[in-house]
Amino acid sequence: MKKTALSLLITTLSLGSVGLSSVAFASEQTPTDAELTGQRVYHHMENMVAFMEDNGLNNFEFPGLADHTWDVITPALDHIYAKAMLDVSAGPVELKVAPREDNRYASLHLVDAEHFSVYNQVTPEEGGSYLIVREGADYEVPKGQYIDTITVKDDFIFSFIRVQTFEYRDDGAADQWRKQLKVKSVEPASEIDLPERTNIRAVIEFADTISDGWAQTHDNMQTIIADTDFDQQRLAEVRRYVHDLGTSGSSSTIYLALSIRVMQMTSLMKGAARC
Repeated sequence: MKKTALSLLITTLSLGSVGLSSVAFASEQTPTDAELTGQRVYHHMENMVAFMEDNGLNNFEFPGLADHTWDVITPALDHIYAKAMLDVSAGPVELKVAPREDNRYASLHLVDAEHFSVYNQVTPEEGGSYLIVREGADYEVPKGQYIDTITVKDDFIFSFIRVQTFEYRDDGAADQWRKQLKVKSVEPASEIDLPERTNIRAVIEFADTISDGWAQTHDNMQTIIADTDFDQQRLAEVRRYVHDLGTSGSSSTIYLALSIRVMQMTSLMKGAARC
């Protein structure tokens, strides 16, 4: 009995020491607010740069239905997308959506340069046009019967449209609906110099340049752009921290559980000693 209890205690203490080292590592490597902002913005904008390389501006892409190969935590299995980077820097953009069946879900979602949602609404059954306008821009805003006039704080805003398929494989109706989407721009799309996607700070700076940003994240953005130590290695560490925090709990939580187990085993050892 004593040997069994002792073995269990040694094992638990060994795990506890791992927990201690994990806590120490986490304490030393815990990302700053600026680094967390940087990894979020880079993750989004690096993908947006790749999208613009492939599709340009004001052009829709119609990807297939999400499956296990998609780099998404919970890929949707009952709707498909249409995506476009809309250029509102020199003039407003009209986005026309087709009428839809009353039982078929469809929505317009706009995402800014820092990966924040700035608009998300279900499209009306009768269809119509949205007008998207750059806040503070010095251009004429047309008047008309619009579903909504949306003001954004970015030169380029990412449009993410969803349409329901009702089943895993679309019967063609959802695909036909999304391919009726139309973008009408008053001015030609801008000619832009895209940053090298592997250049983390250049990609984040590009996001900062095309957007007015947010007061809450402004200082973090400027800090991370100026941080020459925020390289691919540090980005990988920050990503690992975020991943571990989100999937397995913090090291401190694990260590607390191990500490409780040590106390339980200590009580067991005392009981064994009396046997």
